[in-house]
Amino acid sequence: MPTLVLPPQAGHASSIVDYGPGQSQMRTLRDAGLDNIFAIDWLPATQETADWSIEEYVDVLEVAVQSLGRVNLVGDCQGGWLAVVYAGLHPDQVKTLTIGGAPVDTHAGESAIQEWTRLFARRKELAVYRALVKLGGGLQLGKSQLRGFKLLEPGAEMERLMGLLANIHDSEYVTRHIDFTNWFESTQDIPGAFYLWIIEHLFIHNELALDELVVGDTRVNLSNINCPIFLLAGSKDHITPAEQVWALADLVSTPAEHVSRELVDAGHLGLFMGRAALGRSRKSPCSQQNSRQCCGLLGSSCRLGAVLGWWCNVGSEW
Repeated sequence: MPTLVLPPQAGHASSIVDYGPGQSQMRTLRDAGLDNIFAIDWLPATQETADWSIEEYVDVLEVAVQSLGRVNLVGDCQGGWLAVVYAGLHPDQVKTLTIGGAPVDTHAGESAIQEWTRLFARRKELAVYRALVKLGGGLQLGKSQLRGFKLLEPGAEMERLMGLLANIHDSEYVTRHIDFTNWFESTQDIPGAFYLWIIEHLFIHNELALDELVVGDTRVNLSNINCPIFLLAGSKDHITPAEQVWALADLVSTPAEHVSRELVDAGHLGLFMGRAALGRSRKSPCSQQNSRQCCGLLGSSCRLGAVLGWWCNVGSEW
């Protein structure tokens, strides 16, 4: 059974799922016993793809799934809600669904961006976001995304610098700091149409959670989803609070005993990349609840956050 991982396309490269030795979800999946694993590598937007929106992203995902057959679908952040949308449209093509730090109900919980979301939801306005896209010539510039991330958590920059100062004589620490900084500061542009669609339909109108989302001419019916589900959230995630992830459990038809949740001591990026967590494994809650073969979950904390690598492969009798 192939496993397909969807990285987020939110301003950084897809290498977040295969960042490096000891910090790779893909290698963690392999080490957990999977040898049929794939990831989509999102390319930076260009003027030729500036008008791409949700339909094009779903089409890309459909081509990938059809080339592999029925899949275990794993999605991080934006890749997570895209996986949910796809599973709602094509439930027969998804054997298991795993999402991490993915906003399903964007109006739930409290986070650094929540007040902005609520403010613009009340006003139902896109003017600020359209201005950003216009500034980027039809694209949402990666550097604008990066600036926004930094403004959401300004203390994190100082924390990283203080950590570097405290470990300045540790050559391995310094190398890791430089590598992470180079990755974090290297951004990707996003299609402007896709960015505006996300803001309007997911964050302002919250259509995915309200069962009102339409892709093309088809409504995304999450009640069509009845496969085993694993939900991952970070207790320190300032972008996607756990409530936004947990919401999926109430929107699908999957029996409660086949829905597993894991809350780890992590920030947003900490859910997807790092060292300490990927070096430890333990059994998933779903393996305790079912006689089926199930997953390897990995969770722990490290200086830059906790990281989770996970896999769920539920037996063919499901």
